[in-house]
Order: sequence, then C-alpha cells, then structure tokens
Amino acid sequence: MATMGFESAIFNVEQKGGTTKELVVDKSGGGAINAKITGLGATINTIHASNVPFFSAAKGVSAPKLTIEVADLLDNGVYQAVVGAETVDGAMAIGANTTPPYTSVVLITGTKENIRLFMGLTKGKFSHPDIEAKTGEDKGVELQTDTLEGEFVADSRGWVYFAALETDEMTLEKFKNIVNGKEVVPEG
Repeated sequence: MATMGFESAIFNVEQKGGTTKELVVDKSGGGAINAKITGLGATINTIHASNVPFFSAAKGVSAPKLTIEVADLLDNGVYQAVVGAETVDGAMAIGANTTPPYTSVVLITGTKENIRLFMGLTKGKFSHPDIEAKTGEDKGVELQTDTLEGEFVADSRGWVYFAALETDEMTLEKFKNIVNGKEVVPEG
C-alpha cells in the first residue's frame, strides 16, 4: 500500500465502566509524524517431507505491532490515557500497578491519487515510551519527539486490522465505527 503523508491518529481508549474516550493527534495537537504497522502477515510454517518442502501452513496474523511517532504525547491528554498514567497529587505517575488500557487506533494518510486512506487496529496496549532529554548545541534546541509502541490482538469479532479508502459511502465516522465494533445504523 503506497501512502503519502500522515494526517492524524485517532486513539479510542477503553475507560472504566466500559465507556471509551476518543483522543486525536493531528496538526491541532500532538502532531502526527510517523507510523509503522508490522506483524500483520501470518507466520508461515513449512512441513518438510521426502527431502523437500512438502506443505506450507499460514493462517491469521503473527504479532501485530504499531510504532507511532508524535511531536508531543502530552497534547490532548494522549499520554495519560494511552499508557495508563495516574495522577498523584497533581503529578503523572507510572508504577508497579500501572496498567495500560485497551486502545484502538485509526490512522489517516493519503494515496498517490490524493484520496484519504484509513487504517485501523482494533485492540491493543501501548507500552510507555522511552524518554530523552538533550541539550541545545550550536544549531539550537531541537524537539525530542515521542515514540509509542503498541501490540495488538484480535478483538471479540476476530479482527485485528481494517483499511479503506474514503468514499461517499466510506466516511471517517463509518470507518471508526467498523474498527471499534460499533453497530452502524443505515441512514434514512
């Protein structure tokens, strides 16, 4: 799939009580820089017999992972929600009992024909990003961006990944509902 640009990432974070919270990383906050999805291909197991590869078995996905780089995870509350940071006396805390919530992600990019392409991962958890602080040098201070890694599993429907081109029928809202397993009510 050839893509051009990276418009935004939409995180749908599971909350206590079964509700969800949608958080957007785009030009208005957070700043989407780069995303890479790996592990969607099935692991291929080859059976050897009679001194040759005899049969190959492949089904499902291997270990789906999303690596996403954003300018600043603190924008729009993405950091606290996605990694499960707690607030203790006004400070964000990570500790022995920190549990990141299940999160779905919709990535919005484009095609070479300038049509928006939606890609979604249905259910995963993100690990806390590494942190780097760096002094300014003779070229000035540079922003140290944030990189999150999430590992994904199949949702209750058995799906891990969806992709669709934007059309009159396939809107962003409809795609988000598909990824999140929400029933889509036909219009009219």
